[in-house]
Order: sequence, then structure tokens, then C-alpha cells
Amino acid sequence: MIEEVVVVAQKREEKMQDIPISIQAFSSDRLDAMGITSIPDLQLVAPGLNYTETSGFSIIYIRGVGSDTFLMGDPNVATYLDGVYLPFAFGQSQELFGIERIEVLKGPQGTLFGRGANGGAINIMTKSPSLTEPEVQLEVGYDSLNTTQTKAYFSYPLADTLAMSISTAYKSGDHWYDEESTGGGEKLPQVSSQAMRVKLLWTPVDELELGFSYMQSLSQGTSSGLQGNSEPSLLAQALGITPQKGYTIDNDVPVFLHSNNKIMSVNGVWAGEQHDYKFLVSRQNGSPSGLFIDFDGAPEGIAYFGTADGSINEVDTAELQMVSTPGNWAGSNVRYNLGYYFVNWTSALDPVFLGLLAVDLSTGVKNSSLSLPAGFVGLLDSLLEPLLGFGTPSGAVRLVGKNTLESHALYAQTSIDFLNDFTFTVGVRYQEETRTLDESSSSLGDSNIEPVVFIQKYEDIEDEVKSTKPKIGLEYRPPFLDEGMIYASWQQSIKGTQFNLINIYDPPEIVLPEEMDAIELGIKTSPFGAGSVFNFAYFKYDIENLQVQFVSLLQGGAVTQENAGGAAIEGFEFEFQTLLFPSVVDNLVLIANGTMLTTKEYTEYLNGSGFDPNTGLLSTGNDFSGNEIARAPDTTGTVGISKTTEVPGGSLEIGADYYYNSGFYYLAQNSEKSVEDAYTVLNARVSYFYQPANLRITLYGRNLQGTEYNYGRFHVDFGTADYKAPRDIVGLKVNWQF
Repeated sequence: MIEEVVVVAQKREEKMQDIPISIQAFSSDRLDAMGITSIPDLQLVAPGLNYTETSGFSIIYIRGVGSDTFLMGDPNVATYLDGVYLPFAFGQSQELFGIERIEVLKGPQGTLFGRGANGGAINIMTKSPSLTEPEVQLEVGYDSLNTTQTKAYFSYPLADTLAMSISTAYKSGDHWYDEESTGGGEKLPQVSSQAMRVKLLWTPVDELELGFSYMQSLSQGTSSGLQGNSEPSLLAQALGITPQKGYTIDNDVPVFLHSNNKIMSVNGVWAGEQHDYKFLVSRQNGSPSGLFIDFDGAPEGIAYFGTADGSINEVDTAELQMVSTPGNWAGSNVRYNLGYYFVNWTSALDPVFLGLLAVDLSTGVKNSSLSLPAGFVGLLDSLLEPLLGFGTPSGAVRLVGKNTLESHALYAQTSIDFLNDFTFTVGVRYQEETRTLDESSSSLGDSNIEPVVFIQKYEDIEDEVKSTKPKIGLEYRPPFLDEGMIYASWQQSIKGTQFNLINIYDPPEIVLPEEMDAIELGIKTSPFGAGSVFNFAYFKYDIENLQVQFVSLLQGGAVTQENAGGAAIEGFEFEFQTLLFPSVVDNLVLIANGTMLTTKEYTEYLNGSGFDPNTGLLSTGNDFSGNEIARAPDTTGTVGISKTTEVPGGSLEIGADYYYNSGFYYLAQNSEKSVEDAYTVLNARVSYFYQPANLRITLYGRNLQGTEYNYGRFHVDFGTADYKAPRDIVGLKVNWQF
């Protein structure tokens, strides 16, 4: 639990406490000790990070900054896997395996990490093959949900200059909802996942290191497509829907979600006397391969949404870097990074060939993607007839959405030490990106044939954004802080244009770029010597044109996006860890950290979309100025304690972690039906390490209090549908390394 972690938060290897950034880093050993097995678990140990989920898409906020534009939109917290940018929000809830460490960078990271990092970044690094000796690590586990889990890591040197590693993971078990829950009249499917990663490392000469990585992950289950309508609207009540709450749920369709993600990358490092030269190229495909959601969240056959082959995300990236070494021409007191970054991203919803979203609005058509009763179709008729001269046919309305992003960026950052105790940092990122709306259309016709009549069709619309965003920082390392620092920074960042793509009768409007100014003041110290940490940071953000997503079948037909004119966030956070009473008690570790937002409001949000608080019907033209920002808790915090004791054959560790979340709103309108109440989560473990065999046995419990809280709440015309988080899970796992 007490460790010194080396990170690459500034594109070079540095000790975490030497970096003027708010960052939490977790090695694989510490993740294992704290029971962190997936990205959703991270929020329990990294306060300020808030994880929610909608329709299988992960929505991540840090310090109140994030983006709920999950469907074909860009995130505000950038996730990287071995340096490869993962721009899509789908599939990020999967299990972690073969991990070296995880870095959570808080606050905008636009200079070095670019687009999608207004809120921060999550940097996941996996184990690299060893050129010196074989390594094997095995893990098997079983828990109270009848979940069987296995993980394996193998590394083997094939030659003096060539090594290979293979990581695998498998998990299968029952859903955490009650056994009485059903989807389409059947028991809920098991939650399962399989993943594999192959890495090669080749060092043909001492100065050159080349790497190759291929990963594929498959998962299936219900994900957050399973949802119970806990707050039906008047429309839903008129159609016979009654509230469903808790962990017993009945959906009228066979809810499922299948995903298939692939990532391939090649990287290289040439170590020179003055500079290290690095390159990275990657190609990835990440999408649901099947998606079926009960849109109304009830046993009544009102509406369901599905895609036969899911959405498509095809992403190519490339990055070139020149990183100074201590022997650079300017001397060891100067450090600098220069880089070029490129991304090309095609995003579409396509059940047939090209990734086009098909949505059918018809009664009783089994292969339809969105099936509505006659009463609701009549309501749609009244909206379409004034526009088209006729209403909804007996066939379908087919929606198509596809867009492409191409982005080029140049970045530079320099840090200069002066007067022995000071460091000045200046950085800049120039970026050009073009987003193209390849197609956005709605048409009439059966889903199995070509469209016969277009309601609307838009193609080949482009929007280009050019930006130059600076960063300035100053560090002071006073002698009285004993290798600590005081730092201050100011920077700007941007997230580019987006389009409203999925509409029946609305045009695909442009959503303006989101821009951000950020100030941070912080202190990093080791108050009780090596191994102890006390870090504190104050931050203030001003955001212009905050991008917001809204889901309503009556506002254009599906998912829309809009801009809030302005938002302000202000707060502070701390991180503390130390050995308690080391002269009296051995190996007793205390960890405490938290994030508090003192300001988190929309300073200007005119013409906002929402739902009437009484009827639940669509409400437009609202003024949400002064409301709290969605998905931004006032306070999040964790307190953890662990004790390690020497026992015969090895050591025994006992530990517990307690997480608190003060609650938040899911919608900008701050309605009572969009509240996530305050909740706490208690995790604990007992671990015995048998040293002669390098064997560890761990008994653990997660959410031992059985706290009922949500991974997500989905707000639509039919009301509010909840997706519950797991509760009171007890399990046993065995790790073996040699």
C-alpha cells in the first residue's frame, strides 16, 4: 500500500511526487490489494472521478468536468491504453488484466494529451515482456454471484533481444439483479467476458526498442440496457406502465449487449545522447456487436431499441515525439517534449453494411429496432404529417448516422529549472480538426429493404476547427518541505465540433466547440518521510459552450445535443497516506483522500431541453442558468486502512476501504426525478501470502453494506429508468507467481 510509483503523465518517466499535476497512480499490486478490477471500481479509490453508465456506454467525469454525449460523441476524460487513445465511450467497463499501473490525471491535460482531455485522463499501462527471465502469474476466483474468473500472464524471452508475453482473462457469472428478474420472459443472461493480449518486444540494437501489441476483448450480458422504470411519466402511465424499483425487474424484451473490441499497435523508442525519439501507430475497432434495450424499462410492450450488428468505431492514430534527455544541448536543467499527433475516427451505427442505425417505428414487427404501440405512432403521425403530408407508414422509419473526424496536432512543452528551487513550464498545442457528417437521414420503408421515401437526408457537411491552446506553470521547492513542492498552473483546452446525427425530422445541427480555462494551485509533500504523502490542490474552471446530450423521441426523434453557454467549477482536493504509529505498530497504513466542489453551476444555459417535472413530457426553451452541473457530486472521498502482520510461512493483511458520494443530478434541469442520492460503499479483504510458494489467498467483500445505488439513470419520454450497481458480493481468489 505504501509505494513510490513512476508515471508518464508528462510523456516521460518521472516520480509521481515530482510532477506539478494532481495525479493518483496505482500499481498492479496496489490495485489487487484494494480489489480494483475494472474502470468503474476506480471511482471508489480516486475521489473526484465519477463513473456512470447508459446503454452500455461509460460516462466519466473528473472534478465535475465530463460529457454525457455518449452516443457518437466525444468524451471529456481521455482514456489511453499503452499510449493508444480510446475515443469511444463503449466497452470501458470491462475487466482489467495484465496491468502494470493506472494513472488518473485530474484537470485538463490538453497540451500533451490533446482532444478529449478537458476533464483529465486515465492512462492504463500493461505489463511488458521481460528479456531476462520467464514470468508466470495466475489468478482464479469465485464469488457469491456464482462468478468464475481466471486471469493469466505469461512472459518468455525467445532470444537475447526478443521476448513475448500473453495475457488472458475470462469471467462468467450470474447477474446481480434478483433471480426473479426477467427479460423477454426469460431469466437474465449471464454476465461474461473474454479477453486476450499478445505483446512482442524486440531490441535489435542497444539504442532501439520496438514493440507490437494486439488485444481483443469480447463481452456479453445485459449491461445498462437492463433498466427499470422507477418514475413513469404521464405518457407511460397512460400506456399502463407502473413503477419498478429495486433489484427485481421485468423487461418485455430479451435485453442483451454483445461487444467486440480490437486494438493493434506498433511502437518504438530510439535512445539518443540528447533525445529519445518515439513513435506509436495504432488501429482499433470497438463497438457493440449486438444491442437490445427496453426503451421504456417496463414489462409492457411499449418501445425497445436495438441494432443487429451494433455501432462501428474505427480509429487510426499516430504519434511522433522527441523527448529531451539529461544530456541535451541545453543542459540537465532543461526538459522539453515536442510531438505530432494524428487521429482519424469513423463513427457510425450500422446493423447492415456501413454502420447505419436502423430504427423501426411500427407495431408488432419482431425484427424492428424500435417498436411502438398504435397510440404512440398516432402521436408521431401528428408530428410528421404537417412536415411530410403523410404520417408513419405501416413499415418503418429508418435513421442513419455516420461521421468522420480527422485531427492533426503539434505540441511542445518545456520546463526550465532556475535559482535552484524554481521551475518554469510553458507549453502549447496547435490543433486542426475536421469533422464530416457523412450522412444523417431518416427514411420510410421496412428495415430489410432499401428506403423508398426519405423524410430528410443530409450528406457531406464539414466543419473545421483550428485552435492554439497554451499552458504556463511555476514550481517552487522550498527547503522546509523536504523534497516537496508548491505549484501553480494556468492552461486552456478545447473539445471540437459535434453534430446532431440521429433525428427523424430535425436537421443535424452543429454543436459548437467546448472551450475551457483552468487555474490550479497545489502543494505536494511527504510530511512523515518516505512513504508518506500529503497533497492538496485548489482548482477553478471556466467553461464556454459546454456540450450536453438529451434523449427524447419527441425532440427530433432520438438523441440530440446542445450547448450550455457557460459553466463554472471551483473546488479543492487532498490526498493523504502514511504509516500510523510506526514506533508502536508495524505496517499499519492509513489512506484518506477527497474532492469537494464549492461551485459547480451552469452560468448560462438558455433554451435547454428537459422534461416537465409534473407530467414528464418534453419541455423546451428552459433557462437552466444557475442550476448544478449534471453528474458532479459536491463531495467524494475514501478512507482506507490496512494492517500487515508476519505469520508462519508469510504474512497476513487485513484491510478495508470506505467510499462516500454526496449525490448528484443526472439532468441539467435538476429535477427531483434525476437525483442520485448520497451513498456509501464499504469494501474489505483478508489476504494470506505464503512466501515459499509465492502464493496469495484473498477473501474479499464488496459493498458489504448492501448499499443500493445506481450505475446510471436513463431519462426519456416514458420516465426515469434505473440501472443498479452490484451489492454485497463476497468472493475468494488465489494468485500464484513464479
